[in-house]
Amino acid sequence: MIDAHVHFWRPARGDDILILRREARLRRDYLPDDLAPLLATAGVSRAVVIQSAPSIDETRFQLALTRDLPWIAGVVGWVDLEHPDAGRDLDELQRDARFRGVRVMLHRLDDPAWIERPAALAGLRSLASRGLSLDLIAREPHLEACRRALGAVPGLRAVVDHGGGPPIAERRWEPWADAIARLARDTGALCKFSGLLEESQPGDGEAALLRYAGHLAASFGPARLVFASNWPVCDLVGGYARWLDIARNLARRLALPPAALFEANARRLYGLEPPPAAAAR
Repeated sequence: MIDAHVHFWRPARGDDILILRREARLRRDYLPDDLAPLLATAGVSRAVVIQSAPSIDETRFQLALTRDLPWIAGVVGWVDLEHPDAGRDLDELQRDARFRGVRVMLHRLDDPAWIERPAALAGLRSLASRGLSLDLIAREPHLEACRRALGAVPGLRAVVDHGGGPPIAERRWEPWADAIARLARDTGALCKFSGLLEESQPGDGEAALLRYAGHLAASFGPARLVFASNWPVCDLVGGYARWLDIARNLARRLALPPAALFEANARRLYGLEPPPAAAAR
């Protein structure tokens, strides 16, 4: 199993991590030694680390922090894709083979159509030409622009994080449902099967998520959904084991093949090699 979305942070570094402004419970160190026993208990063999702050220095911190950890399959960092030197920064980071791509934090930008700007599209093409991936924090206001931008860069491996922010807590359906279906239909993007509990009401469980998870499954299909925990943010809604249990139950109810959801799709998204033991078999 691969967990395609975990975070590490050390607040004393001063990185601008948005969720730490809102959630005092998370304002402490979350580091590899905290995650490793959770993965072992869950039977998860590898994880992909995702940036938390819009800072290339924070990306360098993640690469250094995880350098000697074979269970870290890759690191997705941050680069200012609009900057004229974006290509230089990507080349620098890509010297570390564990650097797998860039995440764009659209929810932190004023312009919901930022990703369609000419300079941003040039940055996306720089990712594609280097074989790097794109993670998108995209919510309802961003999904249509993402659809058009990804259509303009068809060779880019891209993934929408956390189901594109389904409005579960509000018990709403549109415009999210139509927008995410159109993005799935018109692009090759994948979608992370994660963050759904964080979008729900306190006390919600599997039943409240089923309709939204089912729509993701119907829209993206079993070959384009990728399991992820969003640890440690998932601690706000019951923790790692609770989300993994719900994800497994939802996968069974939606007939999502476990081998694809929990490993193969993540490997394809991030260009990951099989672990040595699997390769030997």
